[in-house]
Amino acid sequence: MLTLTLLMLAQAGSPATSAAQVKSPGATAKPSDDIVVTGVTDIDDPKSMVTQRTLGSMRTGKGAPSSGAVFAIAERFTHCAMRAGRDDYGDLRAALDGVINSTRQSFGQSQYIQKHATCAQDSFGALHFGRASNSFFYDTSYYDRGAMFLRAIAVFAPGLTLTTAQTADADVQARFNLRENELAKFRLPADRRYFEMAVCQVRLQPVLALQLIRSGAYKEIRRLEANIVNATPICTSNAKHVYFDGFQFRFYIADAVYRWAVAAKGVDSLIPKS
Repeated sequence: MLTLTLLMLAQAGSPATSAAQVKSPGATAKPSDDIVVTGVTDIDDPKSMVTQRTLGSMRTGKGAPSSGAVFAIAERFTHCAMRAGRDDYGDLRAALDGVINSTRQSFGQSQYIQKHATCAQDSFGALHFGRASNSFFYDTSYYDRGAMFLRAIAVFAPGLTLTTAQTADADVQARFNLRENELAKFRLPADRRYFEMAVCQVRLQPVLALQLIRSGAYKEIRRLEANIVNATPICTSNAKHVYFDGFQFRFYIADAVYRWAVAAKGVDSLIPKS
């Protein structure tokens, strides 16, 4: 199962407009001191909703070391398997642009991993079970797909920009909802709640979200995650303290960034057709 503990829920309603209805939800970046965030509560601020204690807390599963180890394996696979200029993107498109948990989406994800099994740490497991990563404590298909989203943005949309003007645009939101309401219909409850929270956060802070998925340094990633949560309290029901798994958070943000980018561009995928 996906180990996920949130002490808050994303707002209900259409993914793109839920926050508005309540009132109004990789490539390596430059060094962290090149990223300047102003007007946002930092992780070390006493008023921060996310602190060093709540981020990666054991309340969210087996903790950061276990989750990070699983994600590192998934990310290593995608860096080997996913490159520009290849002609086998059909399964990848099905995995990332299909109806989540549908037969076609699940099969596409497994097939993509099986075809690139030599890139996996456990090649036997990848070839026979369609999993790039493995763990006794987590459903690693989430980690595999999350790493795919991060890598897909880096490979197929390296110059991607996403602004609040785009995510607030009525036409972009309409395209987002038309597409994502269908693609999300089979998401499991915990997965859907986390996804809707990420959709809300990217909707309100797309620039921070892009910085997060392009960052490589551990401390910088954790700081940006806290900044995103602190800057979007409506997405976490104005919770005083927010506990989450930072590795899962980052790949859910990547999932949401990818989908907002598709809507902003008015295309059906960021991945080229085979």
